[in-house]
Amino acid sequence: PEADLSSPPARLRFLSPSFLKSVSYQPLPARRNAGAVSWRRMLSAWQDGQVVGSGSDSAALFNYELAGDRLHNARVQPGADDEASVLLSEEDSGTLEIIVTEGASDYSFTVDFVTTDDGGGPGDAPAELADARKVPTTAPVEGTVGNRDKGDYYLFDAPAATFNVTATSAASSESAYLMTIEDANGSRLTSVRVQPGATQTEAIEAPAGSQLRMEITEGRAEYSISIG
Repeated sequence: PEADLSSPPARLRFLSPSFLKSVSYQPLPARRNAGAVSWRRMLSAWQDGQVVGSGSDSAALFNYELAGDRLHNARVQPGADDEASVLLSEEDSGTLEIIVTEGASDYSFTVDFVTTDDGGGPGDAPAELADARKVPTTAPVEGTVGNRDKGDYYLFDAPAATFNVTATSAASSESAYLMTIEDANGSRLTSVRVQPGATQTEAIEAPAGSQLRMEITEGRAEYSISIG
């Protein structure tokens, strides 16, 4: 949408479905960005020959709220643009509001909606152990975690009595994530924090075929976990 901001604040609303995982203020290059609501905002710059009101002579303030909670805010100067990204949880739903104040400014922004498939999907992996998603060990477990998405929980069967788990964080991740693996009784088998762009391998011992728990927390990060 494009608009001119002079006096009253502009309030724009978008439905945020519960299956969406993240809000992103611009699809980031080289980022998988699964499960995103994406937008970018820009202010027009003054140019020679413009008439009054056709450009921006002061900054506009953008506030982004979901169900009354502030996700992000940014003051955008004339001729500039701004981008950011915030992950949502599977429980987030409701109306996404973009509230534009200050100015006088001409502004525009774009909004895109993208779904997520943590651990093969569908949708965001559960954030509670009781609802943990069962995953096979024949393919990497991939997903995103962080911000309002506090954790992704998985269950898998030990492929052997001794096996390796290799955890990778994408170079585009903003911060480290924590991978924890426990047995069915809650005893910790390993816990490792993986930095952006890094790969770590952990040796696990557990009865072959026993069900194990894997928790991915912290971040904001894109993770890939290979088991076996």
